Amino acid sequence: MIGKRVDGSGIILLNEKTGETKKVKFFHSNNHRSNSTFGWHKVNYKNIENDLFDLFVFSVYWQQKVYSFILSFSEINNLVSNKKQNDQGYYHFYFEMIGSKFYETKDSIKEEIGTDVTMYLDKWKKF
Repeated sequence: MIGKRVDGSGIILLNEKTGETKKVKFFHSNNHRSNSTFGWHKVNYKNIENDLFDLFVFSVYWQQKVYSFILSFSEINNLVSNKKQNDQGYYHFYFEMIGSKFYETKDSIKEEIGTDVTMYLDKWKKF
């Protein structure tokens, strides 16, 4: 069911002890800058607004390390509340390391760095 592209693709995780399932959508980006950690992701609004997934994982690969940002359905909706969709209905996310923190910088105002997303980094316990 969830593995079909028309249904949004994704992975279903099953906790064998509790029987609880979680539907997870993964997005991956290689680094797009040579001198800093930066990843770009494109997400269709249907994946976020239609309650298809419980968790969203955005990963950025840089210098042989994977940085994973794990957000719940409510957290991703809170993050997109200040974002703009493009004409095709996609949200764009730029995950960028600035100093020792990570920010989502795509739709930030020039005076602001962006939205601090460090709190979502490697939060695997959500699974």
